[in-house]
Amino acid sequence: MGFFQKTGDQLELLEQMIERTSGGSGLDMLTASDQDVRSAMFACLGCKNTGACKKWMAGDHTGEAPPAFCPNSERLARLSKS
Repeated sequence: MGFFQKTGDQLELLEQMIERTSGGSGLDMLTASDQDVRSAMFACLGCKNTGACKKWMAGDHTGEAPPAFCPNSERLARLSKS
């Protein structure tokens, strides 16, 4: 898999995680700072739990807290409370 394909796949997972953990609205990222968005993207790009993430995404977890294995779990939980 090429760099750009992997990057696109990882950022797609981040988008899905944001949508799932914000109850489908994705509004939490509207309140995020540019630094939060960049940090979330880089954390996702460096994630070693892609398989677990894809498996989690296959389930119905809309509105749930981010899973503990997600490197953005604390960030997304904080933003969803903003």
